[in-house]
Amino acid sequence: NCFKILRTNLDGVTCKITSDLYSFFKICITSNIFWYSYFIIAFCAGVASELGLGDNSFAALITRGLTEISRLGTTIAVGICFETSSAWLGPDKTAYFLFGISSLSEHSRNRRAGKLIGSGKTVQETREIVGMTIESIDNIEVAYELSKIYKVDMPIVHAVYDVLYNGLDVFSVVYL
Repeated sequence: NCFKILRTNLDGVTCKITSDLYSFFKICITSNIFWYSYFIIAFCAGVASELGLGDNSFAALITRGLTEISRLGTTIAVGICFETSSAWLGPDKTAYFLFGISSLSEHSRNRRAGKLIGSGKTVQETREIVGMTIESIDNIEVAYELSKIYKVDMPIVHAVYDVLYNGLDVFSVVYL
């Protein structure tokens, strides 16, 4: 067993200890991909909202987006210890909370960026209007390149990349 959980009585603190540094570092990389991919889905949710797509389209987008994220993460994480990965990458309430706020809230800067791109704004105009870091735009190239390196099918990531950096029209992507 490469993973141990030690529970203490100090305010419910849980200490996670592993001697499997290979798995630990790979998990750190993978978890960052998961976090930033949630922002990409939030960006797409903004585009969908701006185009007036309905709840079924939105649900399909979230489902497919989560599938893409999981597929990339599990491909990169090949070879890590199961006990270590399940403790660090298992369903995390914080991640789901962040994902929900990023995708559903009108206050999310990533969703707002998607709405702006969906309305026809350029990446530069969107950056100026939002005026803050837009994780989805800043990290789409990483997700795109990793999908190519690891040969993972990620059509949503590729479509967002093509809209942002190759001039592909949003309507042509959505209404294929």
